[in-house]
Amino acid sequence: MLNGPTDKPFFWSDLLAFVEFKMTAKKAAKSSASESKQSDALSASELTSSGVAPAVVSTSSAIASTSSSTSLTVNQPPRFSTSGNSGSSQKRPREDVPETPKKRRKGDKSPPKAVRVQCASYALEMLSHGGLRTHVISALVTDTELVLLFYDRSLPVESKHVDFFKEPASLVAFIYCLHHATPSQWGRVSNITLGLDPLSTPDTHKVLAVSSPPLLSASQAEPDETQKLKPHPLRGAILTLNNGTKLLLTELVFVQHALIGRGTCVVRAKVFGNSLEDWKDKSIVVKFSFTPKTRVPEGNILAEILSIANGHSKMKAGDTTANGDIMDDTDTMKDHEKPNHAWVIDHLPDVLHYEALELTDDDVQSRLSKHLESKEIYEDRVLQILVMTELFSITKLKTSDELVPVIKDIFKCYRWLYEHAELIHRDISLNNLMYREVDGRICGVLSDYDLSLFFRKPKPGPSSKQRTGTRPYMAIELLLPTPTKHLYRHDLESLYYVIFVLVTRYDGGEPIKNPPLQDWFELPPESLRQVKLAFFQQVPPPFTSAFKSMRPLLMKMFMMFHDGYDAQLRCLLSPSMENDPKTTSVDHSQAILDPFLLETLGGNVDFDAFQRLLQQ
Repeated sequence: MLNGPTDKPFFWSDLLAFVEFKMTAKKAAKSSASESKQSDALSASELTSSGVAPAVVSTSSAIASTSSSTSLTVNQPPRFSTSGNSGSSQKRPREDVPETPKKRRKGDKSPPKAVRVQCASYALEMLSHGGLRTHVISALVTDTELVLLFYDRSLPVESKHVDFFKEPASLVAFIYCLHHATPSQWGRVSNITLGLDPLSTPDTHKVLAVSSPPLLSASQAEPDETQKLKPHPLRGAILTLNNGTKLLLTELVFVQHALIGRGTCVVRAKVFGNSLEDWKDKSIVVKFSFTPKTRVPEGNILAEILSIANGHSKMKAGDTTANGDIMDDTDTMKDHEKPNHAWVIDHLPDVLHYEALELTDDDVQSRLSKHLESKEIYEDRVLQILVMTELFSITKLKTSDELVPVIKDIFKCYRWLYEHAELIHRDISLNNLMYREVDGRICGVLSDYDLSLFFRKPKPGPSSKQRTGTRPYMAIELLLPTPTKHLYRHDLESLYYVIFVLVTRYDGGEPIKNPPLQDWFELPPESLRQVKLAFFQQVPPPFTSAFKSMRPLLMKMFMMFHDGYDAQLRCLLSPSMENDPKTTSVDHSQAILDPFLLETLGGNVDFDAFQRLLQQ
């Protein structure tokens, strides 16, 4: 929600799009001089001293807008935080705008960097907190020039610049498109009807009448009540699944604050109307995720894992079994000594339903993908929808006695996935380590398989144009400009970072004030890599009171990774490597390492070593 007048708050979901109006300082001064000769006319120097960017005077207008252009410019995503659960929707502070922008090349009509960041920040809020949207279409008007802006979860794009004084027909076309745009063209997801959707019918409003708590300012609510009372646009929305089931969306559990990426959103839900009776007694959540089309859907991955856990064969006719036999159409797993792995089901998400909402050829993204096909920079994405029983974050665990068994469960589950399902998770993060209660026992659960990969038959080429993993928890080697192959040892390193973040930044189930390791959540990859390298060469930050008893365990893990990276460095600096021909190859620091050393950092970091520490 945008912090505006307290009597007239609005939501990012209320906006169909935005138009940013700018006037260059030079023209602003001329306009002021022509209208009045008074001494208080604006000058460029006054604009600069008042804190406004020297290049522009700004006014924003949140109105509906859409159009299209065949002349497109692809921009790099702006560099601001793209992770976490931030709900801030305030306009970016002026400190983000450089006081003295770099001199621009003559004839360069592209918006200045500060303006791009400002516009992208609006799109960021609309994609993250404006309901479930596939994209945002907007416009930037600078003096008499119009440029259309497009943001989706793959990249930002801008159209050519049009002077609507010289080409008034373009402005007329633009306004015409505003009037005739459909909800899907605005970026609305077709099978979700928002309770407050300005495009819905009056009858829909009656059906979706859901009471929401009143909006309170910070001064009216207790600090611990602020988040509970915070409204969100998906509350009261109706989701219609492809099997006809209708779900009423209620409380927001998690939303990824990101412009580029999967845009994961998790919402609690209740069965609506006369839908499935089996679901009515369950606490369920719906996970929405815009995943690359090149990746195997999470629902399919979990179905395959469940099949393996239940003892069904993951092998197909023609495959070779562990004892060398060739599978044929009549073979089953029991013919080849299938073990019972049903125990792992307690540590996996319980998926009730999953489906994918693919784009049609007439969608904006499909047309853009075809336009940029030759450049190989656009990533087609599919909206994945999973309905699951609710899990709970391990951040809510308040003592070491509660946390340690959950970590053991998750490690045991991960090892089983790698050794028996032949799957590597590739996104071990704090948000993906969960728990549930099974027969009165807290049971650790490993969730979120969007980035997982069955390595038995890997697909050729990368599965995405984006780096895999959640940055604060990524292994050091995966933060390189050209990351190495993702190994299971990297996931163990991520698991260590997750535990360390939890025991130093949370106390009694709540985040502490002024927590350590904050730079892990703010730095770009290369800077974070340097910080993590230094992390293993210095004294770690203190643990919170709730988890002080875990310090011996974490320090042993600390030394395990320290010794592993130290062994890797000694190998790289070994005199025997000086004349190695591999050292002339690209990324020679990885090429000269023995595969066994690279896989386990010289035998220091592997499943057995990690498990021995957990058992202690």
